[in-house]
Amino acid sequence: MRSPVLYVSDLDGTLLDPSGQLSEHSRGQLLDLFQQGIPFTVASARSLVSMKERLGDLPFKLPVIEFNGAYLTDYHTGEKLVSHKFASGMVGDIQKVMCEQGVIYFVSSHDGTEDHVYHTSERNGGMDYYLNEREQAGDPRLRLTQDWSEIFKEEVVCFTAVDYEEPMRRLREVLQERFGGELTMHLWDDTYATGWWWLMIHHPDACKGKAIRALQKSQGMTEHQVTVFGDQVNDLGMMAVADRKIAVANACPQILEAADLVVKSNEYDPVTEFIIRDWQPADRLLQ
Repeated sequence: MRSPVLYVSDLDGTLLDPSGQLSEHSRGQLLDLFQQGIPFTVASARSLVSMKERLGDLPFKLPVIEFNGAYLTDYHTGEKLVSHKFASGMVGDIQKVMCEQGVIYFVSSHDGTEDHVYHTSERNGGMDYYLNEREQAGDPRLRLTQDWSEIFKEEVVCFTAVDYEEPMRRLREVLQERFGGELTMHLWDDTYATGWWWLMIHHPDACKGKAIRALQKSQGMTEHQVTVFGDQVNDLGMMAVADRKIAVANACPQILEAADLVVKSNEYDPVTEFIIRDWQPADRLLQ
């Protein structure tokens, strides 16, 4: 009899369809699986606010992983069970590099009660796409500021720069040279706004893989085998700790190379279809 299985899926490009939504088919399958006690959660670059817009009232029993592992969060209450914030000195040092490189960016933070996303009035097309989408969704986190000193009063967990590929690669190189292992960085091209690239900058312990280990420990699931599903470079961390690494067919080359198995692309509900076939009656008895 095999060990019980913990399933963890990325959202965009993986569990969500190409339009960035959870299909009704996948939603129905997940509701059935949750009713049966499935040990399933999600790990995303998204915030909890953004996750809930896509996932709605799915009855998660396990915490979710947001901001690439910066937070391990109770889906229903929003309580931050694990948080990886920058020291205030590092916040200032990163901002200095951003200024030197002429980069505009978002800052994601938590004030002890609420999440915030700070930005200035200076924007490019990629940032416009994101902010317009967030404003239309009524995202309560958005904060327009002209005084970055506000963020030093809060717990900063992420800097997000959005620009064309070349300046984003250059910024990553400069940050790597300046700070080395003091940062975790993920760079990828925007799934929904073609031509724009995102660089997300986190505390070194903010990693999907480390968050999965923290989740296992907090939930008494250290004996569970971990099966993960992903498509982008920010999923490599969770693949590094997984017993089974599953890529969707639309995944980037690094994920396809790291995977043990490649399933159909995200337009065909591959995550829930795999779990429906894989989660054995024996697993249910062991929960």
